[in-house]
Amino acid sequence: MRGITSDYAQVSYFGVANGAFLTGVAAIQQLSLALVAVLVTLRQEGKSALVDDAVRRLVSWLTTGDMTVVFALLLLGPDLVPPVLGAFYTPVATNLIPMAVVLLIVSLSSPAGVALLIHYRPDVALVGAAVRLAAFWTFGPLLIARWGSLGACLAVLIASTLHTGYLGWRVRAAMPQALRAWITAVGLGTLFLPLLLVRGSWPVDAALYLMFLGGYGGVLILARVITLGAIRATWAAVTRAGHPAGARPTERNADRRSRPLRDGRCPASPTARPRTRARGRAGTCRSACTRGRATGRGR
Repeated sequence: MRGITSDYAQVSYFGVANGAFLTGVAAIQQLSLALVAVLVTLRQEGKSALVDDAVRRLVSWLTTGDMTVVFALLLLGPDLVPPVLGAFYTPVATNLIPMAVVLLIVSLSSPAGVALLIHYRPDVALVGAAVRLAAFWTFGPLLIARWGSLGACLAVLIASTLHTGYLGWRVRAAMPQALRAWITAVGLGTLFLPLLLVRGSWPVDAALYLMFLGGYGGVLILARVITLGAIRATWAAVTRAGHPAGARPTERNADRRSRPLRDGRCPASPTARPRTRARGRAGTCRSACTRGRATGRGR
């Protein structure tokens, strides 16, 4: 870019937008890779329908989250970028929009890459990466010469679109529900583009964004892209993380306090030995176990 534009400012604008974009891509890829072990197990057990449903849910959640980012930049980007980054970086607000759209595309290509992984098709992934690289270096110099840093962001958008199109076509039989869910989620998001016509001051833009969040969430539920049951199941899975199945956190703590001491050690901190027996029933830890000692007067 420096060689084409002879402008270090354009390099800075693209660097900031690309850094934010790569942060989002890393998060999407980590969420997708977290499901690989489960999906491989389901496929080995012959439960292909469950694999497709799991990928569909992943695509639905990723696309929904990315769509909120796109509209945040469309409605609030011009208001937030100058005070956060400085007036010099005002053009970054425009550069971030195509990069956010790329995140929408990555929300499909990343699960598609996972599908290729569990179906043992690394050759397709390799060809897709070559397509993306070739597309960027084909369109990149032309677009950079025309629009500078914005052209580089558009080149990333074109390359990612071709890459995702190729992967989606090759894995369409393995994840048909996921493809439909992505198209539906993106299509429902475009219904709110007319909100851009009434942008104004930042309070108005913030109100418009809240309207988008409520409306988009509502149409997703009505279209059953995301169901209330899936939301409840996800919330329950998050709140029960690390707890025994069927036990509430308070029940788990009560069970821990009433658990008898073994070899004089606290069940919550096996490496710490209490100084004295706890008050109450002999040999029972009734203290704040996380502090590594039993409290109360000894006898």
